Amino acid sequence: YITCDAMLMQDSPRKIIDGLLIMRHALKADKCIIAIEDNKKAAHTMLVNVLRNDEAEIISIIQVPTIYPAGGEKQVIKVVTGKEVPSHGLPVDVGVVCHNVGTAAAIADAILSNQPLIERYVTVTGDAVKRPRNLNVLCGTPIESLLKECEGVNVQQCIMGGPMMGFELNDKSIPVIKTTNCILTSNEKYQAPTSMPCIRCGECAKVCPAQLVPQQLYWYSHAQDFDKVQDYNLFDCIECGCCAYVCPSHIPLVQYYRFAKTEIWAQERDKQKSDAARERHEFRLYRMERKKAEDEERKRRKKELLKATAGEKTTEQDKKKAAIEAAMARVKAKREQQDAEAKNVNVENLTEAQKSASAEVEQRRAKARKKQQSNLEDGKKESGSS
Repeated sequence: YITCDAMLMQDSPRKIIDGLLIMRHALKADKCIIAIEDNKKAAHTMLVNVLRNDEAEIISIIQVPTIYPAGGEKQVIKVVTGKEVPSHGLPVDVGVVCHNVGTAAAIADAILSNQPLIERYVTVTGDAVKRPRNLNVLCGTPIESLLKECEGVNVQQCIMGGPMMGFELNDKSIPVIKTTNCILTSNEKYQAPTSMPCIRCGECAKVCPAQLVPQQLYWYSHAQDFDKVQDYNLFDCIECGCCAYVCPSHIPLVQYYRFAKTEIWAQERDKQKSDAARERHEFRLYRMERKKAEDEERKRRKKELLKATAGEKTTEQDKKKAAIEAAMARVKAKREQQDAEAKNVNVENLTEAQKSASAEVEQRRAKARKKQQSNLEDGKKESGSS
């Protein structure tokens, strides 16, 4: 079925080696390994032939058993290096980075030829095509164009991917994308057998490459107990389909796992949105409380400032009032002194002219005292109003 990578290794072996060296430089890797299934003899020979002597010291090209799904990332790492990627972990956690040969070729095109990823090899095969083969096609090419090129006849079913992990296409006008590796056709519409209750035979657990317990994953996925299903390492499932293939009850186990994963991801997204909304709400409350505290502090300072200003004004008014009272006291004392002196003056034996002059002087003095008293009262009123 899927031989697009084998064809790439036969047609562009040097490009793959160049891309691998670029990745090694970027990752600062000590050693590189190219693992090829032992039934791809031509691909292995082509890669070995283009490998230079100085490159052979850092690049090893080995063959691995052709056992499905040995091509999976975690599985091939286990076979090649003996290291096991931990649950919920990544290959880098054990000091390994795993890439496909198609990725290496795309990197070489991008760096050495300045060419973006616009094309790829696609395997077109199955019972409904007369000329099954590998095609180098542009991304965006409709699937129906590939079927026409391979002389597809009476295509009843079309699957993107392999027979175990592929997805059925209901519309043949769907375009080729960068992950389209195979178009599998059939001239008969496959009808899935009716599923029956699980008999707990354990066959699914025997064939699981990730060493999970598929039947428990099925029970909790079916019951939508998404917390419990994660306790059995649901996300370590690579959806290879081995469990569903050997199930005597024909239960579509992988479909349940995909459903559970999708629901968990949706719940996680909802939780993230809820957390973000809660954080925004809490920050809004914090801003409001902070503004309220700042307003209260500003009012308190303003009140203290007004009180201090009012105290200063009161002190100034008291000083003015005391100065006016002191002036009035001095005027009163002076007037009393003048009156006493006037009484001591001998007014006896005065002529009529002297008496008349004295009376005029007294009148002028009385007017002056009255005017001075009026001015002092007016000044006191103005001080009190200010």
